[in-house]
Amino acid sequence: MESTLAESLQVVFGERPSTSEETTEAAQTPVSGPREALSKADQALRRGDWTAFGREWERLKSQLQK
Repeated sequence: MESTLAESLQVVFGERPSTSEETTEAAQTPVSGPREALSKADQALRRGDWTAFGREWERLKSQLQK
């Protein structure tokens, strides 16, 4: 977890490494699904593909509710 949303998004999208010392591979595994869905939703949004964006957004919401 980072101190700001902007810093957290940079870490999520690989623009800079996490500063958290508690981050482990096991802890990251369950998050890969939501990260992938967010990334795909963002890509679809940039392309203007609203159908794909909606599908990935719903997938992201579903995974975060678990």
